[in-house]
Amino acid sequence: METPILLLIFLGVLCPPSASSTQDLSYVSEMFSQAPQRLSFFSWYGNVRLFQFQVPSDAVLLRWLLQASRGKGAGCEDVEVTVHFRYGAPPVINPLGYSFAPNTSVPHSFTQTMRFRNAMQSNLYLNISNPAPGDWFVAAHLPKDTEKIEIQGLTKSCTYVFQPELFVLREVDVPILQANLPMQQVLESIKNPARYKLFVPEYTQQLQIQLLNCTSNATGCPLVVTVGSVTQLDSSAHRVNCNEGSACGFVLQSPPWEKWLSITVEKPQWLNSSVSFQLVYNFSVCKPGSVGSRTFLSFLNLFSSSSFPNNSTVLKDTQQPTPGSAILLNDGPTSCLRKYPVIREDLDVVSVRFYPVTSPSVPVATRLPSVILLDLNSEMDSGGMLVVNLQINKTGASSANSTVLACLSPAAPVLTLNDSQNCTTAFSQGYSFSLSDGATSVTHNIPYPVTDRWYLSMQVLCPGDDR
Repeated sequence: METPILLLIFLGVLCPPSASSTQDLSYVSEMFSQAPQRLSFFSWYGNVRLFQFQVPSDAVLLRWLLQASRGKGAGCEDVEVTVHFRYGAPPVINPLGYSFAPNTSVPHSFTQTMRFRNAMQSNLYLNISNPAPGDWFVAAHLPKDTEKIEIQGLTKSCTYVFQPELFVLREVDVPILQANLPMQQVLESIKNPARYKLFVPEYTQQLQIQLLNCTSNATGCPLVVTVGSVTQLDSSAHRVNCNEGSACGFVLQSPPWEKWLSITVEKPQWLNSSVSFQLVYNFSVCKPGSVGSRTFLSFLNLFSSSSFPNNSTVLKDTQQPTPGSAILLNDGPTSCLRKYPVIREDLDVVSVRFYPVTSPSVPVATRLPSVILLDLNSEMDSGGMLVVNLQINKTGASSANSTVLACLSPAAPVLTLNDSQNCTTAFSQGYSFSLSDGATSVTHNIPYPVTDRWYLSMQVLCPGDDR
């Protein structure tokens, strides 16, 4: 992959009229460009040209400029250039229509088509407001190869070139909301929205955001509140119109842990008068089940069984956790999950394996979900295939008709597992699993998972349990 070329251009600073109760907005802009690459007709994945852009955390607008050009030769045709966009990982494309393996979920990516229309140049603009920070990937390719035999010197060929450029508008000095501390704001007649951000700590179970004391000359509260950033072109943020009900706010279950969350408050374009309001949020945080002394000693014994020079202790290639009874973590009065440690073993440059620390199994109960962390939050983990294999091993006290529900989700775990909830967190759709006497094992494949911290939640659902 070509190394991105960063061109930092300060086009200016835009500030609205200052006032003690208004939000002063300052914008700066940047331009990212990558070297043009030659396209070829698609016959395998190596024909795809992949580009990676790093979007800063304070970006409020992305404007893509996609440029495709072709040669002047007689062999040049009005072909289509297909462009795929995806956040967090390279897009999974399948122009040849191949079938994936069973139990494989193909992540969605947004696609645009560029046409030359009897011209040698084709340009396409694409805007994304309130984008998610991090890696955005662009992949481009030509249609399927016709597989015609070409004779050098006799067959007329054509050169097709593709180049993406990215304009980023950033907002600096975005106010930070503090929990349970209302922030007073006045939106004047200017069209700029008010933006805020808040930090979601680890183990946050629920996040509640409210807009209060809305006052304006118009009827009701003519404001629209948006929470979250866009990771897909069809939007993955939450949006509420405060004029449509008495309450204006959100209650988000399982918000993304240890991440900044953006909030935007806008008023309609037709409203020229000012609007005042207060914005406040609070969250509930739970604690994981405590690790008993037996579990902790087992963990130490596992790593102290073999000593090596240089004051380091590592696992031997053949050493794995020995079979034994899985240990259930202790519950506390504020516990909402049992989090079990796992070992990440880098088998080689392209392979990683996760397994529990103290035994080959993880105990799963009815009252609280058991959660394990699969850390895939580095660029080295981008791409590849995430394979999840679950097997049920019931104890003697288990109900004959009980079911184990599981959910694999990025950024935050699902903390309430039942038949009605479709394995969803505040901003993402996870992958659900179900194991029972009739299905004691399940395997699921996820090609090119999003680079993030993934969580696997598991809980027992007993007959007649309507949780």
